[in-house]
Amino acid sequence: MQVLQKIMIFNIFNYRLCRSLFLMLTLFLFSCSSKQEQLPKISPKHIKKLEFIKVSHLFLAVDINFSGTVAPWKTEVIQSVDSLHLISLLVGLNEKVRRGQLLGSFLNLEQSFEYTPVDFMAPFDGLVTDIYYQLDQRTRKNTPLFKLINDDYHLIRIVLEPEQQVLIARGNTVIVFGGERKLQTQIERIDQKTGMAEVLIPRRISEFNLGDRINGVITTNPVPGDFIPLRFLSGQPGKEFYIDPLLSIDLRLIGVRDSLALIVPKIANIDSLGIL
Repeated sequence: MQVLQKIMIFNIFNYRLCRSLFLMLTLFLFSCSSKQEQLPKISPKHIKKLEFIKVSHLFLAVDINFSGTVAPWKTEVIQSVDSLHLISLLVGLNEKVRRGQLLGSFLNLEQSFEYTPVDFMAPFDGLVTDIYYQLDQRTRKNTPLFKLINDDYHLIRIVLEPEQQVLIARGNTVIVFGGERKLQTQIERIDQKTGMAEVLIPRRISEFNLGDRINGVITTNPVPGDFIPLRFLSGQPGKEFYIDPLLSIDLRLIGVRDSLALIVPKIANIDSLGIL
């Protein structure tokens, strides 16, 4: 009986060993066939031209470039809900107003029994930049009546890529350029829903005008990342990178700092890349 049990145990062990060897052999053949399929990506003459570059896994700040337009801090367009008749216009174009100041009075044409004027007030301190109707004119339903801005601050909105959003924090340093003009400020607000960061510049120190097109650089807090020398990417977005060199990967430049490029997806287990 003991001999029979030993034989059965031996057979079970052999079966498991053979099955493991079979699976290993299958995986090996599959990996070989996968590499053979990728061989045509690089011709023999290109393999000789491969230049291997070191990947650095560092903890650095990242500079993210952006462009945008200088806008006022607050903008609001006041609209009519119903058809109205303008009976009193109390402000002029480009006139400064205070919050709560009366802009104009209207009669509601859709409620003929209602003789109490409809008044519109300034929602904040600012400047009247547009008046869409003149005295005694009738307005159409759901059309703008007044446009006000507050330019105590100049606002720059920066659209961020998803990979950039996780790197940027409120208070990060921002350098803004416009021609020969240059100003240092910081990130004031980040809206995670829209993927936008906002920069506010007090008008008293701003060297820009509303509507100016500007460029800038955001310097993030130090972040861990995988970096390669920027010269291998500069002006060459179509370059191909290889690991062994049969397996190719896609890299994405999302910022620059100290002549290094932060690349995604993460390649933390790779120390060098082949580049054509």
